[in-house]
Amino acid sequence: MQPPWVAPMLATLRTRRPTGDNWAWELKWDGVRAMAHVHNGHVRFSNRSGGDISAGYPELTIAPTALQLKSLLIDGEIVAIDTATGRPSFQLLQSRMHVRDPQRVRELSISAPVQFIAFDLLHRDHENLTDFTYLQRRDELLALDVGDAPGWQIPPHQIGDGASTWDIVEQFALEGAVAKRIDSRYESGRRSPEWVKVKRTLSQSFVIGGWQPGTGRRAATVGSLTIGVHDTAGKLVCSGSVGSGLRDADLDHLLHALTRIATESSPFINAAPTDTRFVQPVVVIDVKFTEWTDAETLRHPVFVSVRSDVDPLTVRRVEGSTHQ
Repeated sequence: MQPPWVAPMLATLRTRRPTGDNWAWELKWDGVRAMAHVHNGHVRFSNRSGGDISAGYPELTIAPTALQLKSLLIDGEIVAIDTATGRPSFQLLQSRMHVRDPQRVRELSISAPVQFIAFDLLHRDHENLTDFTYLQRRDELLALDVGDAPGWQIPPHQIGDGASTWDIVEQFALEGAVAKRIDSRYESGRRSPEWVKVKRTLSQSFVIGGWQPGTGRRAATVGSLTIGVHDTAGKLVCSGSVGSGLRDADLDHLLHALTRIATESSPFINAAPTDTRFVQPVVVIDVKFTEWTDAETLRHPVFVSVRSDVDPLTVRRVEGSTHQ
């Protein structure tokens, strides 16, 4: 009998790492959450809502030898590894996520192969393991020994304060880490404080080169700020837009200030977002974000503050921007 579908347990976001010896630390994989349904040597993958996504990842659908005669439900993540950096790349994975044409899927399985990172075991044959503790489920998962299958792996974990895990996050510029209480049971479909995710955050200064009008509640004011950094030749390069983190007081101040320095021409040497209203590049702000994309824009940017003490002409992209 095939194992039942279980809604994934979700982690709660925190800005600081929890402390104590009752936490187990794992790397946070920048991929797509997936459940692996193993039955009689075949594997079917479902997404967070239970939809079948197996057709998109044929290189993962043969079960490891150790699982051939098992009926299992394994929680994990599908990731794509950038061979140039050795890091998980969500942008690379996006090229696979919604492709269903069989020929194109086969081509991508060679040019952009994915891996299944198995991190929890929920059902084994006819046994429900969700009431086991994290450490008990972890031991049962490790006992499966899935290491012989290409594309399958069980990542290591660390028990304690997570310092060693976080060192790896920083060293390889990964997305973050997840801490799980070692005595936690698996709470299907719940975002639980028993699991905590902590993201690695970057921050640096950017120059405002324009703004875009808002919609809805922000219809009469600033919706987002179009920002950039100077290249080695001193030219302003657009880094995208930031709208998150702007408070009402920020909106009032920025609308007044930016209206006074409006200009008809773009200060950027590259294309800016559609509907940008350009301004003279004299206002500097601090922004936090998770990473630079391949397109040289920011992923998950959040406005922090205006910087009146920074010369806009000195604003450059900072490699390895401040980690918070």
